[in-house]
Amino acid sequence: MEEYVEKLRIEYTLYSLPGVDTRVKVRFKDERGNEVAHINIRWHRNELRAFSASVREKAERLASILNALGASVEAKEYGGEWRIGLTTGSISGSF
Repeated sequence: MEEYVEKLRIEYTLYSLPGVDTRVKVRFKDERGNEVAHINIRWHRNELRAFSASVREKAERLASILNALGASVEAKEYGGEWRIGLTTGSISGSF
């Protein structure tokens, strides 16, 4: 997985609209520019939170990418949706 992750391009878009919490969408793209996974990041109270809701395959792919980058996350099912939860406590110094 580490070799695969090294080839990924990481792009982000900042969304900052009046009256709406600022968020960042991070996209992980392969060598051809196809999006293979994405995650949304925003402040929630006093914590930086990242989340993604998806089908199992996509959630597990995103978890693998984030873990290879140094995070400690797993895909979990909540109410029929597969999710990844990433908080500041699950990010290592290398991420």
